[in-house]
Amino acid sequence: MTKTRENIHRNPNVALVVWNKDWEENCIGYRLKGRVEYFTSGKWHKMVKKMPGNEGEPCKGAILVTISEIKKLS
Repeated sequence: MTKTRENIHRNPNVALVVWNKDWEENCIGYRLKGRVEYFTSGKWHKMVKKMPGNEGEPCKGAILVTISEIKKLS
Protein backbone atom coordinates (compact mmCIF):
# COMPACT_ATOMS: atom_id res chain seq x y z
CA MET A 1 0.00 0.00 0.00
CA THR A 2 3.00 2.33 0.30
CA LYS A 3 3.17 2.98 -3.45
CA THR A 4 -0.62 3.33 -3.68
CA ARG A 5 -0.65 5.84 -0.83
CA GLU A 6 2.16 7.84 -2.49
CA ASN A 7 0.28 7.87 -5.81
CA ILE A 8 -2.93 9.06 -4.14
CA HIS A 9 -1.14 11.91 -2.37
CA ARG A 10 0.65 12.90 -5.58
CA ASN A 11 -2.52 12.82 -7.73
CA PRO A 12 -5.94 12.17 -6.17
CA ASN A 13 -7.77 12.08 -9.52
CA VAL A 14 -9.06 8.68 -10.57
CA ALA A 15 -10.93 7.12 -13.47
CA LEU A 16 -12.48 3.65 -13.36
CA VAL A 17 -14.02 1.77 -16.26
CA VAL A 18 -16.47 -1.06 -15.57
CA TRP A 19 -18.35 -3.33 -17.97
CA ASN A 20 -21.41 -5.50 -17.48
CA LYS A 21 -20.89 -9.19 -16.82
CA ASP A 22 -22.00 -10.32 -20.28
CA TRP A 23 -20.14 -7.59 -22.14
CA GLU A 24 -19.42 -9.83 -25.14
CA GLU A 25 -23.17 -10.11 -25.84
CA ASN A 26 -24.35 -6.77 -24.46
CA CYS A 27 -21.42 -4.36 -24.47
CA ILE A 28 -22.38 -1.70 -21.93
CA GLY A 29 -19.94 -0.06 -19.58
CA TYR A 30 -19.40 3.07 -17.55
CA ARG A 31 -16.49 5.40 -16.92
CA LEU A 32 -16.44 6.84 -13.42
CA LYS A 33 -14.29 9.88 -12.69
CA GLY A 34 -13.61 11.33 -9.29
CA ARG A 35 -11.19 12.00 -6.48
CA VAL A 36 -9.71 9.51 -4.11
CA GLU A 37 -8.80 9.80 -0.42
CA TYR A 38 -6.79 7.40 1.72
CA PHE A 39 -7.68 6.88 5.39
CA THR A 40 -5.63 5.07 8.04
CA SER A 41 -8.15 5.78 10.81
CA GLY A 42 -11.70 7.01 11.31
CA LYS A 43 -15.08 5.77 10.14
CA TRP A 44 -14.02 4.64 6.64
CA HIS A 45 -11.08 2.64 7.97
CA LYS A 46 -13.30 1.03 10.63
CA MET A 47 -15.92 0.15 8.01
CA VAL A 48 -13.34 -1.59 5.80
CA LYS A 49 -11.96 -3.55 8.75
CA LYS A 50 -15.49 -4.79 9.58
CA MET A 51 -16.27 -6.05 6.08
CA PRO A 52 -16.66 -9.86 6.07
CA GLY A 53 -14.21 -10.31 3.18
CA ASN A 54 -11.47 -8.55 5.16
CA GLU A 55 -11.67 -10.76 8.23
CA GLY A 56 -8.16 -11.68 9.34
CA GLU A 57 -6.53 -9.17 6.95
CA PRO A 58 -4.34 -6.31 8.26
CA CYS A 59 -6.44 -3.56 6.56
CA LYS A 60 -3.82 -0.83 6.72
CA GLY A 61 -6.09 1.75 5.13
CA ALA A 62 -9.31 2.55 3.33
CA ILE A 63 -9.64 4.15 -0.08
CA LEU A 64 -12.69 6.34 -0.68
CA VAL A 65 -13.60 7.43 -4.21
CA THR A 66 -15.97 10.37 -4.54
CA ILE A 67 -17.51 10.17 -8.01
CA SER A 68 -17.94 13.47 -9.88
CA GLU A 69 -18.79 12.18 -13.38
CA ILE A 70 -20.36 9.05 -14.85
CA LYS A 71 -20.28 8.41 -18.59
CA LYS A 72 -22.07 5.51 -20.26
CA LEU A 73 -19.89 3.61 -22.72
CA SER A 74 -21.28 1.42 -25.49
